Amino acid sequence: MGYDEVSLDTTIATMTLIRSQVQGPITVFTPRFTEHIQRKLYRAHVDDVIAFLSSPVFSAP
Repeated sequence: MGYDEVSLDTTIATMTLIRSQVQGPITVFTPRFTEHIQRKLYRAHVDDVIAFLSSPVFSAP
């Protein structure tokens, strides 16, 4: 099963709208992680950014 990709601008717009309604931390998972992406998300008050691999690290025998 694959992942649907959402644009960075859509994510930032969503985080900006819901930040005042969310009391806990907001974490964003991304397949690509650059300083540019990190700065933009932190400016939108995202608490953490986690990069993940789009392909599995281990394969079953």
